[in-house]
Amino acid sequence: MTPTLPVELYTHIFSFISLQEDLRQICMACRIFYDETIPMLYHSVDLTEVEQILLFARTVTTNQGVGLLVNELTITVSQPSSRRPCGQILSTLDNLRMLKMNGRDFDDDDSELVFHHGIPRLDVFYDLSFRLDFVHSFLDRHPTVRHWTHRSAFYIEQTRLRLPTQFLPNLTSFEADVEMLMAFQGSRPMEKLCLHYFQGDENLDNSILANLRLFSQTLVALTLDREYCSGDIGCPVVMQFIAENVPTLRRLSILDAPTPWVLGQPSDVPEALNPLLRSLSLFQRLETFEYSPACWDTESSWWRICARGPSLVAGELFRSNPSLRVVTFPDSPPANEISYDINATSYSRGPQGVIEETPATLRFGSECWWD
Repeated sequence: MTPTLPVELYTHIFSFISLQEDLRQICMACRIFYDETIPMLYHSVDLTEVEQILLFARTVTTNQGVGLLVNELTITVSQPSSRRPCGQILSTLDNLRMLKMNGRDFDDDDSELVFHHGIPRLDVFYDLSFRLDFVHSFLDRHPTVRHWTHRSAFYIEQTRLRLPTQFLPNLTSFEADVEMLMAFQGSRPMEKLCLHYFQGDENLDNSILANLRLFSQTLVALTLDREYCSGDIGCPVVMQFIAENVPTLRRLSILDAPTPWVLGQPSDVPEALNPLLRSLSLFQRLETFEYSPACWDTESSWWRICARGPSLVAGELFRSNPSLRVVTFPDSPPANEISYDINATSYSRGPQGVIEETPATLRFGSECWWD
């Protein structure tokens, strides 16, 4: 039977369907349903198997209209046989906005097979496994990219590769190894940074964060994952350095290293927190502060502090900086020592100074960062 409702109503109804298989079934019902569901089916494409890549490459090269429907693509390039087809796919996706790539490093010739084509309006790029030198030239042809995640380790002393001002000039959010911060050679309109210390990063002092000053006029939120930092610099010292370089930061989130910063056995909460409170007081506009020890650091002095009263801890944090509106932290070690989500409590201070508590979950960057 031919549908009789207005076409735009079908589009609205189909937008509530989340399962791709359900959409495929509707797509085959009649021509009108086909026309309305095809853009939804191809809006987000996930290609994790070689067979899927080969089939989709044939589809988009024989019917270029399909490629124009794809706005988001997740693709795993793990086998040599999938590299040329991957390049063919990318060459047809002129309306692509988000590209998430995974796979294994390969030689320069194969890299050119995959990354040779430019995507006119690419906005988000997730590089989940490739070295920077493999994707650098690709990104250099995409000044429209505003959000970039690079999940491979980067060692500044082992490469001459740098990120000059003309490289991704519109970048507003960036997640990567903390050492990549040193590769930037000019300012960007950066609003959000998420920096991770990789396992094996040793003796990294505060100079690793010196380039934060490049973004001091625009940076709003900074997440620092120090869980695997093996240096001997405590969190309050790091925070003081950040405040000196980005004093107008609005949001600061820190997953801490197991470096002690509480000396001896303080007699009360304010005394134990003094190093942290002094650093917090240096920020001029900080509104949100999130903190947690490393999930596996069950001996952290933070747990001893919270044992004297989490609400007392929250009160002292608020008193240290009048601009603070929300502080979030866990008050006991998590049950799971390897967890992307940390159960915590969020404390919010209202205009009258009343503090309210709500359950919260802390996440310091991508949930799959260490997969």
